[in-house]
Amino acid sequence: MNTIDKSNLLAELYCIIADAGNQANAAKKLSISPSYLCDVLSGKREPGKKLLLALKFKRVITYEPIGYTMRGGAVVSSPLTE
Repeated sequence: MNTIDKSNLLAELYCIIADAGNQANAAKKLSISPSYLCDVLSGKREPGKKLLLALKFKRVITYEPIGYTMRGGAVVSSPLTE
């Protein structure tokens, strides 16, 4: 499975803008408003489902352990097992 972070997603958007000639043309191609595209690029808004689908991506939320170790999906040491 290929995953990218938000900065790479924004880089993908900038490539689309470059190919389209400007943000307004890119927004039209992506079926979103130019102001929404501007808000996403400036960090004021998160990319939503419609934009992500146009880019052929989906948002996936993951969780990472902090302060303990997981091996093979089993918690080896955690605040609950100590």
